[in-house]
Amino acid sequence: MRLARVFVPLVLIGYGAGLASMAFLRDRAILESVHAVFASLALVGFITGAVLGGRLARGAGLRLRAAHLLAGSLALLFGLGSVVAGLAILP
Repeated sequence: MRLARVFVPLVLIGYGAGLASMAFLRDRAILESVHAVFASLALVGFITGAVLGGRLARGAGLRLRAAHLLAGSLALLFGLGSVVAGLAILP
């Protein structure tokens, strides 16, 4: 939980920096690449996992545990896809 409290805001900052980079530094439309789609899906997964993890920490019940696991796993998978797709758009 301690790592997630640092990691999720860093993901948000990185996502915002990527959007700013595409719009202002590269003069390209944002969210048009496969990299952006994967990064967006990863961001949704990490935020969903964070919300569910917070509810689990407050004792919401074990039925959310599987959803938390699925959200985090999909976020990592989409994050890996984002890394691979990002190699294609490196300058």
